[in-house]
Order: sequence, then C-alpha cells, then structure tokens
Amino acid sequence: TDGDNYIFDMGDGNTINTNSQAINYNYENTSQEVQNFTISLISSINQLCSDTSSTTVNVYPKVSSRYISDTAGCSPLDIQFYNLSLGANNSIWDFGNGQTANTDEIANMQYTNTGSQTQIFNTQLISTSEYGCADTSFRNIYVYPTPLVNFIASPSSQMLPNSTVEITNNSSSGNWAYLWDFGDNNQSDLE
Repeated sequence: TDGDNYIFDMGDGNTINTNSQAINYNYENTSQEVQNFTISLISSINQLCSDTSSTTVNVYPKVSSRYISDTAGCSPLDIQFYNLSLGANNSIWDFGNGQTANTDEIANMQYTNTGSQTQIFNTQLISTSEYGCADTSFRNIYVYPTPLVNFIASPSSQMLPNSTVEITNNSSSGNWAYLWDFGDNNQSDLE
C-alpha cells in the first residue's frame, strides 16, 4: 500500500516495472514436473523508501491432448483411436455418437450410417492430469453411406425364341453410381 512504483520479479528471469498494484502474468510449464516460481514485489515511494514481499507459485505441468485415427470410410466403419496426449493420466473419449469411454491408450468404435448422405461424427478426447489440468482435442469422422443392392430379373428363366429379361433396380435410394454386369461380357452404368 501507499507505493507509487512497483517492481515485480516473476521468478523466471523476467521483471516488470509498473505503477500499478496488479498485473497479469502467464507461466507455462512444458516439463513433466511441478515448477515452483518465487515472485517478489518491491514497492517504493518516490524511489526512496521501499519494502519487499515474496510468495511462491506452483505451476503444474501442461496437458496436451492429441490423438490420431482414420477419418473417413464406408458404413459400417471400424475406427481405432490412438491417444498421444502428453502430461495426462486420465482420458475420456467422446465418439460423437452418444457413446463415451474412459481408457488411456487405445479406443475402438464402429460407426454406422443407414441413410443416403454422409454423416459426420464430431469426436473429442478430454485429457486430464493428476493435478486437474485438462486439454481437449477434436477430430471429425466422415461415415459414407453404403447402398443396399437389390434387383429383380423377370422372368427368371426363358425358353427360346424369347430372350428379353426385364431387370428392375430395387436398391436403396441415394446418389449412387451403378455398374451392371450381365454375365455375358456386357455391362452398363445406367440406373
């Protein structure tokens, strides 16, 4: 109190000279151990009379959430997620389909798409350290629909001289590409 000049020694080699009693300062700990920083404040009046106070700040290790997986495929799609997080001892997976898992290293999920459009599942990994520090990473999984192929050939057997067969495509609706193979070295890409 009653000072007009303040020198903050942040304990990490940085000092801040200000006339404000309050400052904001960011510490980052990228090691795997708790780091302790002793902060000292020198308060003075007219640069003549001064007093010093110190305190220690404990900075917990930074958590970095990371994972890898495949990101796209046809339904049903089996995905294996690999946790590459740093500084965490607990991980919670959110698979974007209403299911979660609490596993640290590898997680598996099967995605299905019964529609006719690509579905996107927003997945995330929440990684937490023993000190309660957390980080979240995200990844989208694209699941392409798989057509249900079905057709009817009528009549199913014929007697010569008749040789015309009507083929009706009863496949699931969707924006599909078709390739017919008639078994006699003839093909067609018509629907």
